[in-house]
Amino acid sequence: MRRLEVLYSSQHVVQSGMDWIGLFRVIKDRYADRLELIRNILNDTTVSDDELRGRNVHGQVTAMIRPYLPYSMNLTSRYPSPLNSSTSWARPAFKRCSIAHTHYISTSSSLSGVLTPSERLLLRAAEVTNREICRTVTNMWVKGVAAGLPKDEEHRISMSVAIQTELFDSWKAEVERLMNWLDWSVWLKCQPACAITPSASAEFLLGNVLFGDLAILSLGDHPFPVEAAVPIVTQIGRKIGKILSLFVVR
Repeated sequence: MRRLEVLYSSQHVVQSGMDWIGLFRVIKDRYADRLELIRNILNDTTVSDDELRGRNVHGQVTAMIRPYLPYSMNLTSRYPSPLNSSTSWARPAFKRCSIAHTHYISTSSSLSGVLTPSERLLLRAAEVTNREICRTVTNMWVKGVAAGLPKDEEHRISMSVAIQTELFDSWKAEVERLMNWLDWSVWLKCQPACAITPSASAEFLLGNVLFGDLAILSLGDHPFPVEAAVPIVTQIGRKIGKILSLFVVR
């Protein structure tokens, strides 16, 4: 309550100038599509080759974690043996990943020193979100390596059905838990995707094609001159005719 009183009593609140919307958008754009793709691959029942699906999933996970791997780990020949049960070797990658987007904010004295309480809350939210994403991605990657799934053929080993089933179940649980926790609106869509209906397509085309012409007619505070409006209205009529002809059943 004291913070609210201070906030509302202040005439000018000095902020850091940090683009918080941009920061959260970067995190979302980096991971949203790949997480959704991984979930779709794991739930795809049309592909009978489970080993191929496993390599595809692990390839996507590796792509997410690779920018944060130490140089010594960027060669698959330097991955630990699948028989190695320790996961401490992956800790440097997880740490780099988890602070990639927020480290410069928290360590910069000129920036962190001027953060408002609200901005500190936003920073904490970004840190927790990024850390949980990286924890899940690193965990999935490690499990794939432990199962013998470096993507290149030279270091690949065949997995038993039991190992494949256990790995897939683990991956599915991790992805579903993370996506439910993040609950990003970009994933709110029909599953499977809805077909485009003629009415929906017509509305989309009409809205996009005619927007410019209609905007011209609505410009200004004064009535649009009739002599100038006639050719625009004629053009609109022609466009509507062409669009509607696309949906005529022949």
